[in-house]
Amino acid sequence: MPLAKASHGEVTLTKTYKDPRYFTSVYFNEGYFTEDKTIIFTIPRWMKVELKEYNFEDHGIKKSTLYDAKADADVITYTIQNVTAYKKEAAAPGRSYVYPHLLVMCKEANVNGGKVVFFNTLADQYSWYRHLVLNVNDDKTVLLEKAKELTANITNDKEKIKAVF
Repeated sequence: MPLAKASHGEVTLTKTYKDPRYFTSVYFNEGYFTEDKTIIFTIPRWMKVELKEYNFEDHGIKKSTLYDAKADADVITYTIQNVTAYKKEAAAPGRSYVYPHLLVMCKEANVNGGKVVFFNTLADQYSWYRHLVLNVNDDKTVLLEKAKELTANITNDKEKIKAVF
């Protein structure tokens, strides 16, 4: 749940994610000009996370890493100044191809003596996606009835595919 505080033109935003699989990207550009921006990750040592940096060149992004012994966590800080506003233009490449951002890859965690695997490998990612798809529980009878309706007077398989599509 986000928490925002404002004072002297500064805004602090803290987000907590219950399932790190949904925390994937952090962009430096907003929909408005930003004079100074700091992004801080506090990653406990029991959590294995990889931060991949994209489109950092020529943006003056500074990175520092410290160890917080009290929290037993690595504190990774990114700072940038004079960040231009994010602009979406027709036929331009997507935001991830142009603007500086971090891809947050949560690999695994050791919690209460047990290991929780998120996306340590591509196979882990596939398993999670498959789990989500298997739990969709669409009513196939409704889909089957609609497909039969759309293809009722068609005998050619290729034409049936076109009709359903």
